[in-house]
Amino acid sequence: MVWVKALSFISRGSLKQLPPGPRPHPVIGNLLELGDKPHKSLLELAKIHGPIMSLKLAR
Repeated sequence: MVWVKALSFISRGSLKQLPPGPRPHPVIGNLLELGDKPHKSLLELAKIHGPIMSLKLAR
């Protein structure tokens, strides 16, 4: 149990060092934000989060 808590703490800490981006959903990450036309979705996300952003595509 302690090991799981330690890994959780480490992974949350590393997320703070990533560029901004939309908040990921559990398990599926940001796959829903990409939609059926990912190139257009990424353009819209870049308008919100900037040209360099982080996305989590799945867990």
